[in-house]
Amino acid sequence: MTSLSRRSGSGLTLSEFISHIPDELDVDAVGIWHLVPIAEGDFGLSGADLISFLRRAIIALIARWSGACSASARQ
Repeated sequence: MTSLSRRSGSGLTLSEFISHIPDELDVDAVGIWHLVPIAEGDFGLSGADLISFLRRAIIALIARWSGACSASARQ
């Protein structure tokens, strides 16, 4: 898997796409059922590359969530 693979349609690299996944939390839930079809269809990922993508996406979501929790705890 290369972080420079581009998403069909938007042209975002894989790394750029992953960095934008948490932005969706402001609008709607984000789940594996959303991410797998994008990874397979738009980036052509499968097997270990798909698992690596999902791992990175989940880490990005947790990082955003943990930052929000830390901010609310400080208030």
